[in-house]
Amino acid sequence: MSAEQKTDSIVEIIATELSVAYVKYGGNAADGSYFFSFSRQHIYVPHRKFFPPGTDGITLKFHLGKHVPENFIITGLVSTFSFDNLSPHYVYCPAEKKCREIETVNKGNNPGFFSIGILVIDTNTDTSIFCDPQVVNGPGEGDNT
Repeated sequence: MSAEQKTDSIVEIIATELSVAYVKYGGNAADGSYFFSFSRQHIYVPHRKFFPPGTDGITLKFHLGKHVPENFIITGLVSTFSFDNLSPHYVYCPAEKKCREIETVNKGNNPGFFSIGILVIDTNTDTSIFCDPQVVNGPGEGDNT
């Protein structure tokens, strides 16, 4: 994780690279026609009690790798029930912006396991590719029930 200054607080960043490719058969997305993989398949975010002092959240940044052809663009980010950890819970990027990265902030408020969906479009075929890394928010002291 790297730290970067933003107003008066520190924002930690977890950057995750996404690879996407057309494979026709045997892929893991879009009815097996595409394959995706993340540089971090499982993303761990500690409970906010363990954040460095002054940190408001952990930015989860997802970007397409430089090797991914330009016809692949990111159009959105959605999540399952994220235990009120993500802000925002979903992000939309219009196709005309040709987004190659997208981000959300994980506040680390509540422990849990949830999925994030990165929505990618192959502009050559207008095929939607759903890519889903998993996020684990660690518990903090006093979180046991």
